[in-house]
Order: sequence, then structure tokens, then C-alpha cells
Amino acid sequence: MSELFYKNPRLAVLTVFLIIASGIGALLTLGRQEDPTLSERFALVITNYPGASAERVEALITNPLESAIKELFEVRETTSTSKSGVS
Repeated sequence: MSELFYKNPRLAVLTVFLIIASGIGALLTLGRQEDPTLSERFALVITNYPGASAERVEALITNPLESAIKELFEVRETTSTSKSGVS
């Protein structure tokens, strides 16, 4: 087969061109399912403790809840705020 390409260099160039063109065509028609988009996941936890001060809400609800959430392997970052009656 290599002797055929040595005798006909135009055939070798045509073959290389066809391989490159078919590769580009396959790349352009590649399905989108092969490369899906990743969405960021987040959660919002709101707890109500009517009548409690911000310090009490933080001590009884926010701190224990935040420490329990931090124990999860998938959680990278946590932020919290405590207000009067709401965490």
C-alpha cells in the first residue's frame, strides 16, 4: 500500500485531506450529551424562632445547624446570619 502512495503523491494528499475533513465533520456533529453543562447547586435554609433574640437564635439554632451542615462532604462553603426570631 505504501508503494501505491509513493507512486501517486496526489492520492496520498487526497487521502490525508479526506481523513482530516471527515474528522472535522465528526467533531462538528458531535452530540451535546457528550459534554453536558454543570450547574452550581446551592441551598438556603431559613429557620424561625419567634420571640427569641438574635444571640439566642444564633446559639440555639444557627451554630448547631451550621456545624451539622459543615460535616457533609459535599458542602464547600457555608454562611449564616442571625436576626431576631430568624436564622
